[in-house]
Amino acid sequence: MFFVKIIYLTSRKRLLLLKKSKKGVFMHKMIKEAEIGSIVKVPLTLIKPNPDQPRKFFDQLSIESLGQSCAKKDDVEQPILVVKCDDEKSVMIVDGERRWRAAKHAGIESVSCFIKPPMSSIDIFVTSAITNFGRENMSPIEEAFALKRIMDEKKMNQSELSALVGKHPAQISNILKYLKLDREIQAMVVTKKFDKGAALQLASYKKDDQVSLLKALKQEIAQRGGNKIHPNEASRFLRGEAEKRGLGHAPRGRGRELKSHADLTTRNISNNIKSMQKSLNEFEKLSVEAIKDLSGGHFLDIMQDLKGLCQKIENQIARLEKMD
Repeated sequence: MFFVKIIYLTSRKRLLLLKKSKKGVFMHKMIKEAEIGSIVKVPLTLIKPNPDQPRKFFDQLSIESLGQSCAKKDDVEQPILVVKCDDEKSVMIVDGERRWRAAKHAGIESVSCFIKPPMSSIDIFVTSAITNFGRENMSPIEEAFALKRIMDEKKMNQSELSALVGKHPAQISNILKYLKLDREIQAMVVTKKFDKGAALQLASYKKDDQVSLLKALKQEIAQRGGNKIHPNEASRFLRGEAEKRGLGHAPRGRGRELKSHADLTTRNISNNIKSMQKSLNEFEKLSVEAIKDLSGGHFLDIMQDLKGLCQKIENQIARLEKMD
């Protein structure tokens, strides 16, 4: 009886392996025979991610959220772009690795894939990069490295690259500045541990100085309550900090050359005064009843803010009067 049971289990196992083998052969044949330009359902086990793809960082929470959407549909929302591998038994992702990861997370067995014509490795890279450019989930660091590689391998200047990827030359020039950042800061931007706009302001300084300037900037942000700092404010702070340390001034790309942090700060005050004057002129036209019925804040709070501003202005006027 025991001997018979062993034979039965062994036979069943062989049958399952045979079925699995036949299914594998069928799927490999299906990939081989799939027409270029067609959409076919491909098992996730036969889809390979591109090891050379421009995006290296994928936010896990974003993938889990997308996975829930995939689970409801039992497929990806848009077909994954793929090319057949050399053995024609599997496919490689050109665009859609995030969707592939989400489908894996959701436990889906197969997903829709669009079969693209055979492509060279650099053309796969370019296609993947262009489809990812501008997507919220792609960091400017990854974008900068991708643009630089395309320029190098295609031997293009920035104008030619602009036509290829559909970006203005000024945009490309700005993105490439991220390559001047220290590696540690680049990693922080990729993993969204530091604001990309504020980080870009550090690119104007020598790499040896960037980390210490970043530390000072983060301390300044913490003192402001930890809120996100506007890139212009970050620029002003860094100029002042660099000036204190004798690091020199960050080069200015356009407009009037500002010789010092004081030059930049006073110009900013002048611009804000003009803006404030316009706001006060509009505020003066409001009736007392309208101000009392404010929905966005109590009029007493506004009064307190104005008093605080007046005090600061008076202090600065007194300081300037002593300079006469």
